[in-house]
Amino acid sequence: MSRLLRLLDATPPHWGENVIARWDNDLFKRLEPFATSYLWTNSGSLNVFRVIGTDHPDYQGQTWGWLLRNGKRMMLNLPLHESNRGYYLSDDKKEPTMSFITTDGHDWYVHCDGNHRTCIAKFDFHYNGLSEMRGLSLHDWRFDHDLFGAMSRLHELVTDRRLPVRLEVTRATVSREDNPGWMREVYRPAIDIHREGGVYRVDAAAARRVIGWLEGPWFARLFRAWPVGHMQEK
Repeated sequence: MSRLLRLLDATPPHWGENVIARWDNDLFKRLEPFATSYLWTNSGSLNVFRVIGTDHPDYQGQTWGWLLRNGKRMMLNLPLHESNRGYYLSDDKKEPTMSFITTDGHDWYVHCDGNHRTCIAKFDFHYNGLSEMRGLSLHDWRFDHDLFGAMSRLHELVTDRRLPVRLEVTRATVSREDNPGWMREVYRPAIDIHREGGVYRVDAAAARRVIGWLEGPWFARLFRAWPVGHMQEK
């Protein structure tokens, strides 16, 4: 039995029974058009205790302790950890890649590869008073959640009231910075409202004003007098 498994049996950490959260890729795909920035780092560092979940369906809903004992490749990875613990402590880029993704910078998820090694690192670092793992591929996304919510409400209103309007999300790239080991893009998402007479582009604040107007009691009679002052014509 490996040293980590013996330690787990003797003094299990309280977080060892935390359930491994599910990365919601469907929600991510819906949010992606509303992105405000994306930062990719080829070999960055991360507090492994901020990794709360995974995109791997076999491990979602299990616990970290369960994964250390039962992961499909754990009986291969645990001996490698004991023979080469320096791999986990090194600044070098991890090979094979260990990849993580976040949408808020606080909670991270294993992304594509690295579930077993992440689990091992969490237990190793716990028992040795460490936290930061280096050499990781990091994907940091941020979104305009207000615009996302406004789009959802506008879609409901347009559908329920059968308005002659078509809604479209657009995302312009404002800037891009990059070097061989990292890249950052900044975006400006918006909603294009297509109706007879023009296409109007709105941000979250303008979209909320339009929603308030459409939710008012006189929207049907006043629809021809669309409040263009609340929008920017495309």
